Amino acid sequence: MSEREASLDALRVVGVYAVTFIHAALFEVYGADGNLTFFLDELWRFAVPMFFILAGYFWRIDAAGQISSKVISRTFNRVMPAFVGWLIVYSWLGHRGYLLPEMTGSWPTVLALVDGGAGIHLWYLPALVTGAAISLLLLRFGLVPALLFAGAFYALGTIVGTYARGLFGIDVSLVVYRNGLFMAPLLLLIGVMLRLAPATWKKLTTRAWIGGAILGLAVHLVEGLLADSYPFGHDYSAGTILMSVSLVALALRNPFQNSFVCRAGDATFVAYLVHWGVICLLFGLFGQSIIMALVSATLSIAIGMIYNVVKSSVQPIKSVASA
Repeated sequence: MSEREASLDALRVVGVYAVTFIHAALFEVYGADGNLTFFLDELWRFAVPMFFILAGYFWRIDAAGQISSKVISRTFNRVMPAFVGWLIVYSWLGHRGYLLPEMTGSWPTVLALVDGGAGIHLWYLPALVTGAAISLLLLRFGLVPALLFAGAFYALGTIVGTYARGLFGIDVSLVVYRNGLFMAPLLLLIGVMLRLAPATWKKLTTRAWIGGAILGLAVHLVEGLLADSYPFGHDYSAGTILMSVSLVALALRNPFQNSFVCRAGDATFVAYLVHWGVICLLFGLFGQSIIMALVSATLSIAIGMIYNVVKSSVQPIKSVASA
């Protein structure tokens, strides 16, 4: 675990809690106060953009400073088997009535291959693969042009998606703009930029990045009101970028070492996969509350850590058996 960066792993752990709180809001755990629900739902919206940024930051870079062409295959092999497996699991759970009531008795359509269907969080995985493919294509023109092109996609997605209700008085399905074309490429490429050009985050102080995160949240909140998303939050817009980038830069500027945090951070992929099911299970057993949301996130990370321990203990056995 020594090669891991605990500050970034801590951010991953915070991200799992944030995503859990976002999905817990579907059960009205914040009560009848629309203002509180709106603020808290918007507060956590840095999480998924942050996960995209971190994914791009950790792409493998060769000696010439180029992104490995194997990024797409590695990403696909890591996330898509999990996507397919958990899509089947959540589709069955939703059909049987173990998730949201409105999912009971229904089976996913072909759109579930993009939006995750009953696994409402699974959309991130195909978006990651698609975003990686588009990002590598754009990088052929250079990092700066790639960022500009991806920024144009992101802006278009914000206008036709996030702002659609406020600007045009229409509701646009999330699958149209929350995907690997409009949302993911810019965030992935920002992660690449932070890795290839560390001066972009080193030249600003910790205090400046804290200010950036607060400003990003403020802009994000205003955009939520203008986009008419009240009383719930919106997935992304201009302020979301500043908020998410500032938090990643803040972690990069303040590295530390902690083996437990690294183990928890290493467990967040599994935690992300299972947290929706854990929320629905615990809410069904013990009631819907913020405390149960906290417990759900913590249990999800614990499941991920246990899975990693079991996995690491099984691999040596397989090696000995095949020797």
